[in-house]
Amino acid sequence: MAKIKLGIAPIAWTNDDMPDLGKENTFEQCVSEMALAGYEGCEVGNKYPKDPQVLKKALDLRGLQIASAWFSSYLLTQPYEQVEKDFRAHCAFLQAMGAKFCNVAEQGTSVQGKLDVPVFAGKPVNTEEQWKTLTEGLDKLGKVAKEDYGLTMTYHHHMSTASWSRRTPSMSPFSLTRAISSARAKIQLQSSRSISRASAISI
Repeated sequence: MAKIKLGIAPIAWTNDDMPDLGKENTFEQCVSEMALAGYEGCEVGNKYPKDPQVLKKALDLRGLQIASAWFSSYLLTQPYEQVEKDFRAHCAFLQAMGAKFCNVAEQGTSVQGKLDVPVFAGKPVNTEEQWKTLTEGLDKLGKVAKEDYGLTMTYHHHMSTASWSRRTPSMSPFSLTRAISSARAKIQLQSSRSISRASAISI
């Protein structure tokens, strides 16, 4: 039986979308309180050191490990080659940290961070061609993650993106998963609540 360790996202200390929320909390305070609370892993936040050696030293001191990290893909607005280049750098960092998962959310048409746009009424809706571009791009990224870095790619259907909806007007996250053909991608849906609640690390 696999051993399950509990991890938590640093957004509970500092909000990456709205940096003013929790701006007074330092990286050291964040990871120290994670460890004191009994967590054994975490995601990566915007205050974390970018150097794997520096970050690993800080986490090892507290008995923590990296479970995953958010990656914003722009498959609908950037050439695939650019997205893959950025994704490879992301995966290399996670591989160096000993992570097993990488979380992807398509942000090309997202209204996230646009405070003057209503999250529900202003949410984008993909065309059939956009869904095709997105799912084929995710399929390729999943293959890169698994075959070149040993990572399982997960997909986060974040609020304010076209793949999230309360009423599923176009394609639900579950349809999105079925639309991705390659088993190597192994796309896994995450609950939007995982941003602020505990994440699981399978050892």
